[in-house]
Amino acid sequence: MSSTETSPTLVKLSSTSPTSRVYLRSPHSTDAVNLFTRAKDPLCNTYVPFLQSDKCTLEGTYSTIKQWRKESYISSLILVIVNKANDTVIGDTGFQSLDFSTNFGELGIMIDSDPAIRGNGYAVEILDIMFSFAFNNLGLETVSFYTRGENIPMRTVLKKKFKLQEKFREEKGDWVYVADRYWWLNRRENGVIVDVVKEELTL
Repeated sequence: MSSTETSPTLVKLSSTSPTSRVYLRSPHSTDAVNLFTRAKDPLCNTYVPFLQSDKCTLEGTYSTIKQWRKESYISSLILVIVNKANDTVIGDTGFQSLDFSTNFGELGIMIDSDPAIRGNGYAVEILDIMFSFAFNNLGLETVSFYTRGENIPMRTVLKKKFKLQEKFREEKGDWVYVADRYWWLNRRENGVIVDVVKEELTL
């Protein structure tokens, strides 16, 4: 892939792990209500002021999905998270920005506030799929993750589970975590081996 790509590519990503509980796929319009409902959940939008505002609407969510699909694999790659057990969407993740000229991606994630989902290792499983796809499939060299200081659960996951160093961005008032190819290879050498199967979907 390169920054000169002009045609979007929609995908489904699955982990090769036999214990994997989720797969990821490009969103479509039928996901709008699910995504909007989660965006308006106070337990999900605590650290995202825009989602709390009246500017975040269901109509806008439909438009956002269209934009995600238009930019998919060109300048971003946003995917919904599907629980294999019941084939329901439980969140979204992906690269809000992709720059193939510098091999850089900005990663994010939001999952359901349902206690059966949160706190049960889903975030780690999902992010491992995304990190694997970033370094093994997309050819990225650096992946950054930004989060607000108050988001202790996510900061804990990134620091404790992924062993990423954090740095405070005073001008933005948030924290940044940077993963690079060396970090990923080291993670694999320490026993975390996540390979991803990619399927292309029709536009």
